[in-house]
Amino acid sequence: MPRWNAGLTPFDGPAGARGPAERRTPPEAERTPGREPLGKSLLDLVGGAVLLLLVLPVLLGLAALLWLSRPGPVLSRRECAGPAGRTFQLLSFRPVADAEPLFLDRLLRAAGLDQLPQLLNVLRGDLSLIGPRPQPAGAVRQPVVLRPGLIGLPAAEAADYSGGWSLGRDLAILVAAARAGLVARRR
Repeated sequence: MPRWNAGLTPFDGPAGARGPAERRTPPEAERTPGREPLGKSLLDLVGGAVLLLLVLPVLLGLAALLWLSRPGPVLSRRECAGPAGRTFQLLSFRPVADAEPLFLDRLLRAAGLDQLPQLLNVLRGDLSLIGPRPQPAGAVRQPVVLRPGLIGLPAAEAADYSGGWSLGRDLAILVAAARAGLVARRR
């Protein structure tokens, strides 16, 4: 793994010292792309499975309605960048290609239900429950370190999130996201 040395040469040490300088590895470089704490992987697997079981009737009902209301496939796939340079197919309900979207399409988008199939990406290990939102594979300039998430993080929080993971923090983010969804529905 390459080390970060802040522009120091091997002989830039403390005043009067000769020899390799002490090198620091920034938190984002210490993280091996694609490797996560076991607790986070378990939370993603168990949480994704529970959420999928809870929304499966809605997911199947929406898929049936979309299949009956328009021709073509129900799901769309978009190639996104993942950790360690690999790509994956992000699933979502296929948006309507016509100029005039159907009521069902507008409802899916407004309620965020068009992203329900991404729970399958969580179970496959392509997405985490929490992380930066997936980016199209061609739009990524820097290597992806964190696994993209179903629930996105603002950029500043994502930078801090890469420094260390905690179960409590992930659970707090999940609860906050659930509350935000419930509050938005009551309005």
